[in-house]
Amino acid sequence: MTKTLENPSKNVEVFFTINDSYAKYLSVTLVSILKNARPDEHYNFYVLTSDISEENKNKLNSIKTNTSYEIEFINIQKDLFDVVAESSQKHISKETNYRFLISSIKPNMDKCIFLDADLVVEHSLWDLMNQDIENYSLAAVNDIPYTIKGWLDETILPKKYTYKNTGVILVNLKKWRSDNIENKLFENSEKYADDFLYPDQDALNVTLASDIKTLKDEWNVFPCFSLYKEQTFDKPKVIHWAGYIKPWNRIFCHSSHHYWLYAFLSPHFKDLVKDIVCNIKLYRVFRILKLIYS
Repeated sequence: MTKTLENPSKNVEVFFTINDSYAKYLSVTLVSILKNARPDEHYNFYVLTSDISEENKNKLNSIKTNTSYEIEFINIQKDLFDVVAESSQKHISKETNYRFLISSIKPNMDKCIFLDADLVVEHSLWDLMNQDIENYSLAAVNDIPYTIKGWLDETILPKKYTYKNTGVILVNLKKWRSDNIENKLFENSEKYADDFLYPDQDALNVTLASDIKTLKDEWNVFPCFSLYKEQTFDKPKVIHWAGYIKPWNRIFCHSSHHYWLYAFLSPHFKDLVKDIVCNIKLYRVFRILKLIYS
């Protein structure tokens, strides 16, 4: 059940954007955060969505933990994002662009963390929340080298710029408001709709290219892309299955055991098991069809 501290000394503000089908994956991320929190920390989770069911809300609020936390579900008008192009990756829905609105949704908040829901956190997020980004709009980890921005013309994003992965970001909301970042994100999303392959991530990189602080790799480690990049870290603080290979569709994918340790404690565990069983069956069907028609 949700537990709150009367006077928490460390408040951590964390945003997510999901649709209803991603609620079960979000529950694993939340479990990992709460399991690795410190006793004096309180977590405020903000879930930006358009269609989450009451059943899933109740499950997310039922995580068993000794860590203090609260969840606020914030309904977003989907048609606000009609100007944003579809992602080139089928597993990414338009809901991920809801992050553009975070500075106006909480007008009195100065700083926050935004996380994707296909990751687990292995360390206290206070250490990320507490980093100094006063002179930056955003902090993020460099993306993998094969992301060479070849789809973006140099007039859109400078060739020398190192592209960032935005699955884990620390946001200076105060600066976003003073610099009118939300409007700029929407303007660039519409202007470059035919150029962007990863609309939300491309928009953040293009809009804030000269205004992003680089985080250490340990805050966003990509296990499934280890062939492309040997990231520098002693121990991953966030493990992020970026791309289409996920622990719930490839049970033996790189570092998936980290995911299932937390999934076992999730109120959505049975749903996650059904996912993996279904994907294993489909994989076998595809293998058989391939043998038949090869």
